[in-house]
Amino acid sequence: MLKYDNCKNCHNSNCEHYGKDREFVCPGGISCKVAEPNDYSEQARTVVEAIRTFAEHPGRLDNFESYLANCFGPWVKKFANNPDGIAAELKYFSEIE
Repeated sequence: MLKYDNCKNCHNSNCEHYGKDREFVCPGGISCKVAEPNDYSEQARTVVEAIRTFAEHPGRLDNFESYLANCFGPWVKKFANNPDGIAAELKYFSEIE
């Protein structure tokens, strides 16, 4: 049995169908479509913890600012384009010594 889906309103930015409003065949009968989650408490905790770490280590925040000054657009597009991505990136940059 073939299963079909579309990527309208999909939030899986790693998917080849992302952002395309067309129907596709689901490999193995499993859709790659990801619905918008209702609870962002885990991502919120990660972001707040990163902000706290930046506050304790201002040099790390300066490093992050310097990086963004040169790469902001591509960084957002590739790494920080969803709640999980932005939370992970802030955590990563807050921990760089």
